[in-house]
Amino acid sequence: SSGINAEYGGGIVQFQAIHSFSKQVQAKAVVHATDKTWSMYQGDIGYKGKDFSVQLTGVNASIINPQGIWVAHYLQSVTDKLSLGGELLFQHGMGAKNAALTLGGRFRDGDTEFMVKTGEQSTNIGFYVKGNEQVECAVEFEYVKQMGESITTFGYCVDLPKGLSKFRGSIDTDWSVAGVLEKRFEAFPFAFTLSGLLNHKKNQAKFGIGFTIG
Repeated sequence: SSGINAEYGGGIVQFQAIHSFSKQVQAKAVVHATDKTWSMYQGDIGYKGKDFSVQLTGVNASIINPQGIWVAHYLQSVTDKLSLGGELLFQHGMGAKNAALTLGGRFRDGDTEFMVKTGEQSTNIGFYVKGNEQVECAVEFEYVKQMGESITTFGYCVDLPKGLSKFRGSIDTDWSVAGVLEKRFEAFPFAFTLSGLLNHKKNQAKFGIGFTIG
């Protein structure tokens, strides 16, 4: 299966393509265009086994001329509810090389999920719960060690199957409010999206529109 998404907002055009080669293997590509140039490009390839998953991500990366960011993810199921894993980030460019290791775990029990990961740069703690078939909620706490700052984000998703619509919203302690409205059309294989982000503290606002095919 495949899907293509195009979105415009804040002077940035984003293209995203997803293709599933099989039930285990999926690839994704994302490109950002600004001022007639490719400001960012990203590629992902992932494999999901019976009790583990692995993914490799490249951001503005090149194999011929070593540069950009490479991220390797690995998650292993220890029990039916508990999974442990790690993330290795390697950055090369501007005459410098940096590497960072992050370790984390996830506990899932029915419609409830708890997640924690920590590394040299930051620590994240998240909680997710599925209220029913239409409503999902989550909260995440992030602490950035280098800056000594923390932020808590609350998010929710409401699915309206009769209207073929889905709304996702979030609000955080930095006074940012975001929302995405997705509308699907029963007779056509595509969706229309509207998105917005408003930061009251910085007095900044961004709006976007997008189309998804597939």
